[in-house]
Amino acid sequence: APPRLRDWLERAHESVERVSRERHTLSKIALLSGFSIVLRWLGLYCAFRLCGFDVDVTETLLIECVRTVTMVVTITPGNLGLTEGLIAGTAGVLGVSMAAALAAAVVSRMLSMAIHVVLGLWYTRLFAHEIVKGAGHAESR
Repeated sequence: APPRLRDWLERAHESVERVSRERHTLSKIALLSGFSIVLRWLGLYCAFRLCGFDVDVTETLLIECVRTVTMVVTITPGNLGLTEGLIAGTAGVLGVSMAAALAAAVVSRMLSMAIHVVLGLWYTRLFAHEIVKGAGHAESR
């Protein structure tokens, strides 16, 4: 096998062995993944509601499940455009207006990006504070 593939496979194998030794890690991953899916589902449902569209909770849950499965393979960064098209297409199959679904998908993307920006800035500030505090501690030696 090519060296890069061999390295990747070795790292993957080590990760699987580590998870098998630390069963609680797998439980934490599953719990966090489930929590993430629920948050994205609620975000999508709220996006439909913000756009003024009355959709069934189970329809948005199904749309979110399909979106989650497609996150395994990313073709564009963040599946930008593909996710929105997928949401609109899945909603169309379920009988929800594709225009409504596309509007909700764009709102959902914007809400997600806003949350990431706010949290990113907050964590950057915390991290910068820790660096400054650490640098001050190092200088006092």
